[in-house]
Amino acid sequence: MKYKAVVASPELASSLIREADALRAERSSIDALNQEIADYIMPRKNQINKTNTQGTDSPEEELYDLTAVRDSQILAAGQLDYLVSGRWFQYDPPAVLSAGARPDDEAQQYCQRCTEIVLRELANSNFNTELHEMLLDRSTFTHASLFVEELSDDTEGVVFNFRKDDVGTYSIAENNRGRVDKVFRDFEFTARQAIQEFGAENCSKAILSAMEDKSQCDIKKFQFIHACYPRPLDQQNPKKLDPKFFPIASVYVDCADKRVVRESGFPEMPYIATRFLKWGKSPYGYSPAIEALPAVRQVNLMTKHMAALGEIAAWPRILVPHGLTSRLDLSPGGETVVDPNVPADAWPREFGTGGRWDIGEALIRQVQEQIHKTFFVDLFQMLANLERGQMTAYEVSARIAEKVRTFSPTFERLSQEVFRPLLTRCFSIAFRRKMLPEAPRSMLVIQNGSDMAALAMPQIILTGKMALRIKEVENTAFLQAMEIIAPMAQYAPEVLHNIDYDEGARAILRNYGVAANVVRSVQDRDEMRAEIQAAQAQAAQMEQAAMAAKAVRDVGAAPEDMREQIGSAVSGEIEKL
Repeated sequence: MKYKAVVASPELASSLIREADALRAERSSIDALNQEIADYIMPRKNQINKTNTQGTDSPEEELYDLTAVRDSQILAAGQLDYLVSGRWFQYDPPAVLSAGARPDDEAQQYCQRCTEIVLRELANSNFNTELHEMLLDRSTFTHASLFVEELSDDTEGVVFNFRKDDVGTYSIAENNRGRVDKVFRDFEFTARQAIQEFGAENCSKAILSAMEDKSQCDIKKFQFIHACYPRPLDQQNPKKLDPKFFPIASVYVDCADKRVVRESGFPEMPYIATRFLKWGKSPYGYSPAIEALPAVRQVNLMTKHMAALGEIAAWPRILVPHGLTSRLDLSPGGETVVDPNVPADAWPREFGTGGRWDIGEALIRQVQEQIHKTFFVDLFQMLANLERGQMTAYEVSARIAEKVRTFSPTFERLSQEVFRPLLTRCFSIAFRRKMLPEAPRSMLVIQNGSDMAALAMPQIILTGKMALRIKEVENTAFLQAMEIIAPMAQYAPEVLHNIDYDEGARAILRNYGVAANVVRSVQDRDEMRAEIQAAQAQAAQMEQAAMAAKAVRDVGAAPEDMREQIGSAVSGEIEKL
């Protein structure tokens, strides 16, 4: 195949601008939905398709109930705590390497060391803060994105940098397998920022002119697009180190000047785009906030009315007779003079204060409970109770089995769309920067169509608390099934032949997150069993030989008429040995 690099041209810039416009138009209805969600649930991010004036517009001015605001924060914080706290993942050797070889101890130790290095670098970066923001978006809006950047200047000892992009600033598109493989991000730079980022030689005359004007260089904004998409195969070349031949194209476009200001590439997709759940055939998703939005509107209005009812109860409406000439004094201890000749029923009195506070409060609690369940608040409360020791592990496992199953689909999507590509990219960056130890031969594979060996990409195993809780449901199901089958086995032991106890035990060890180097491989286990069986067989033979020898000695001590009979029997046993 002949490879050719793309030469930055006005045609490329115009093509990408047209594609960005089309994707933005497709996203317009999604932006409107996300704007409403932000108004009610994420007020600090409510500038999706509108602009607030800082210092004059308050994003919370129409909010009367904060249940959904807090619940979305609980969901995001709960995922952060139960997914990425502690040693929340590990790299494992592939199950089968080249030529059917199995990973050995060196491969296990290599992957463990790689895990420690990547965990350390993630802890040194802004990973947790940006991931939390991404989880907030993912739990609230139709989609979320995290940009994984390799820092070229590591003088401060930081290798990875993460950036959560705001909803409404980027568009996504899927490939034929439903994976997001295109991201077009809109952003602004001042003249000074653009020159710092792209260099003066790549910027337009308008940017250079604004830079010369000191009053405008940090004020006037210029529109840019960053397009990341799969590069056509005839433009890729894995043997070249030039980013223009990498699998993922990275193009920055000056929208006003229709100029490509940077054309580069990435070995892996740097944008990690995800959805809480998929929504039909759209590349955008469906979040708990969308499901809760009707209830959020309702409880917000009800709380507003209840606030009015409370104000009326504290400062009731007053019905004033038409002929009353005195001024009403509504202050504490105030006095109002009335004509004694006027009937008492015509005196000033409270009016229209008969609202039922108790009924309104009960209705609000009912709707708030629906919102709690939509955001999985009860699930994280149960997990917190388990950690505080208020329930036994078995009791919680039984109680949350159904709740965990409802959370499992989005957890699996989070694993596939976020953690696996993210940790793959982090591993690859660390490998290219020679931060990882030298790989053992058992981790090398022969590339197709060549004699060159390449490093096998490790498996990524999630071992966070949430991953283990979800796997505990499998353990609970197995143990509950055994409790039912055990009484049956007393009458029909052959029913136990349906169960593979070895695989069941290994599954339980995996689900509890037992370190891979602690669990013997199937091959080692079988070899150990063979050695034990051989030793047992040898011991049995030795015991039988000892018994036969003893029997021979006993022949001499037997009466003469019995020796011939005993000797024949002993000879037969010796022949069997």
